[in-house]
Amino acid sequence: VVVPRHEVTLAQMVMAEGQLPSQAVYELLWGVLQGLHSLHSNGVVHGSLHPGNIFVTEKGCSILGDFDFSKSVVGYLL
Repeated sequence: VVVPRHEVTLAQMVMAEGQLPSQAVYELLWGVLQGLHSLHSNGVVHGSLHPGNIFVTEKGCSILGDFDFSKSVVGYLL
């Protein structure tokens, strides 16, 4: 996954802006959930999900990043 340089992490956004409005939180969470669903549907777990690995676009969309600890769980009984 390539993240454009103008993106900020959720951690940076909260540090700069403080508490986010509820609607923004819901929209960001929805993007995180969609990303996790896509990963899990393909047998991959992220392995290091935290605000520093969630990127926020200029349009307010969230993107998962930093897959250094991701693992394939294909063939494992969960």
